[in-house]
Amino acid sequence: MPKLNLIENKKTVSSFDLTEGEILIGRDAQCHIHLEDEAISRRHVRIFTLMGDAFLEDMGSSNGTYVNGQLSKKCALNDGDVIQMGKKELRFSHPPEDDLTVRDNADVDATRIIRPGDFGPATKAVKRQQRSREGISPVKLSEHKTKEPKAKSKQKKGKKSGGFWGWIKGMFS
Repeated sequence: MPKLNLIENKKTVSSFDLTEGEILIGRDAQCHIHLEDEAISRRHVRIFTLMGDAFLEDMGSSNGTYVNGQLSKKCALNDGDVIQMGKKELRFSHPPEDDLTVRDNADVDATRIIRPGDFGPATKAVKRQQRSREGISPVKLSEHKTKEPKAKSKQKKGKKSGGFWGWIKGMFS
């Protein structure tokens, strides 16, 4: 189960379990995780947990939310990420679960959810094969030779070139 640990002076002061759904963090007493700090907004950030993954969203706070030292409006949280709001620091911990373990026989026929980072080399090879069948080259765009643009043909004198500026030129020539 994912957790948030409140860190002060490099020590864990308190720990909060993140259950499925939404958790609000802020200065307001109505928030799920109430933090006393004048630099934290009343409703500073929300953490949404779904199927074992956690996502952070800044709720328009005045001073912002920093994840691993980077200002962040929305992001997925990974094990060990440090969330900083005002003077408070929270460490996200989520030990990875072994996806290959079947917990009971009912899960055998269930659809497996594949997270964005779970695509292995076999999947990449299949995609490369599909692209080559569709005529899409697996070579990077920068490696393709580009065609040189055709040189513009010179117009005969006395004939006006097209467009507004050509019309203006024709008036003064």
